[in-house]
This record gives sequence, structure tokens and C-alpha cells, in this order.
Amino acid sequence: LKTGRGQGTGVAMAAAGMPPEVEVPEGFELKWLPLTEADDGGLPLGLMVAIAAVAAVAMPLALAALFGPPRLGREGRLGGAGEALGRVALVVAHPDDEAMFFWPTLLQLQAAGVPLSVLCLSTGNFDGLGTTRRLEMERSCAQLGVAGEDLVILDVEGLQDGWRSWSEDLVARRILDFVQDRGAAIVLTFDEGGVSGHPNHVSTSRGVRRARDAKGGPTPFEVLLLDSVGLPRKYLGVASQWAGL
Repeated sequence: LKTGRGQGTGVAMAAAGMPPEVEVPEGFELKWLPLTEADDGGLPLGLMVAIAAVAAVAMPLALAALFGPPRLGREGRLGGAGEALGRVALVVAHPDDEAMFFWPTLLQLQAAGVPLSVLCLSTGNFDGLGTTRRLEMERSCAQLGVAGEDLVILDVEGLQDGWRSWSEDLVARRILDFVQDRGAAIVLTFDEGGVSGHPNHVSTSRGVRRARDAKGGPTPFEVLLLDSVGLPRKYLGVASQWAGL
């Protein structure tokens, strides 16, 4: 608000839609300042948002230019991946899980010449997009050379996409059939946290482990689980490698 000498008697703020109990002293009047004039000298909000967005993109690029990309360790069971590993099977709950959570590992295995198979336990039809998501997964897996009998996307009663748990016995039976038919030596899947905590992810993990421990099943296979990480590491992306998270 700005005050200035006016003419006549005092003007009540109620006349300008302001609280009636507050009045302007006699000899003064109310004047609304334009937003730019009322500015205290700081940067406009739109400009501040634009600067922040540019900085969010530019900072990782600058770090990469100065120090190179983060060095991702390849130690562990898949560190020296090759044909000696045998066939590796990925078991997920929904189409897009393979790309969102396992893509770097799958690319590493493909580059090393490891034969791959993928089992998806549902079409991801919670929102009625099961057909679309199935096609998307087929195209995604085709980039890895996984197609035909090496890619199975189930659409069965009891394993439909939704925020509920699946029968671990049902999951285990489907996995045993898949592993036996493909002769997989290693199975990749979620850990107990399911990355996002989704009940379908958790049921997938439990079903895989139940299948592994089943008596009278196929030749025992090894199970490797994707670690569920905390929010800082999950959303910092590559920056978490520099931060050592």
C-alpha cells in the first residue's frame, strides 16, 4: 500500500473491499501499486524458476565434463558376465518394470553375449491399458534381442495388476515352468522391498524365492535380487554416485 495526500474526508478501507474496522486516516487515500512497482528489487519468480531448471540440468553435465561419468562398479556375480553364466531369466510384475529397474543390467548382459529370457507376470491392465503396455514391452525387449518364446507376458486370473498381493504359490508355479522350459541358470527379480513397495513386486520376489526352494523342482537356479534403495539415492540419480550414496 502507498499513502498520499487526497481530497475530502478519510476513505474507509471497507469501501475498497478491505476489513471495515480499519480506516485510512483523514487526508490520506489508498493506492494499489502495480506488481512491478511493488517489487522489492528481487528477481521475478518466473526467472528464478527458469534459472533453477537450467542449473539442475547444467550441473550434472558440468561435473561429467570435469571429472568424467561416475564409475559404476561391476563387481559381484555379474561383474564378469559371459556365456559361462548360462541363460539369465528376468522375472517382473508389469510391463515397463524391465526398463525402469533392470535396463542397465540387461544391457550389460546383452553386451557380454549372455542369453536372456523375460517373464512378466501380468499385462499391467490396472488402467485398462494392458494391450498397449504388452506391445510396449515387446518392443522394449526386442532391443535386447528377447522375443518369441524367450518373452512371456502372462494374462491369467489371480495375477492381475493391482495394489494387492498375489498368491506366492501361483507365482512360484509359473516361474518353475518358465525356468524349466528355458533352462535358466540365474533369475533376476526384485528384493523384498520391491523397489517401490508395490505388492505385486513383493509377491514376485517371494514367488521367485519359493520356486528356488521348491522340492522336486527343476535343476536349482541362482536368484539375484535388485536392492531397494532409499529416496535420496533413488531420486538423485547419477549424482548419488559422486555423493557416494
